[in-house]
Amino acid sequence: MARSIQPSEGSTIRVNLGTIGGTVKTVLLAPDATVRDALAAGEYPTDSEVRCNGSVYQGDDQLDDEDTLIVLAGAKVKGAR
Repeated sequence: MARSIQPSEGSTIRVNLGTIGGTVKTVLLAPDATVRDALAAGEYPTDSEVRCNGSVYQGDDQLDDEDTLIVLAGAKVKGAR
């Protein structure tokens, strides 16, 4: 079942995140939220390897409403891109 996290104020975007075969969490974030913000809200390590809509996303990449993030690994392997 999806879990929702509410920000304290202002308008929001909705982002889904989870692992392959795992639980999907829905988080509500500020409109200028980044991948790092979504990972923190979903209680994943903020240096996790992530794909969004099929593309590799980095921590500072900005998200759009209804994006889906797939967390591939708990943390990036040292030396990996």
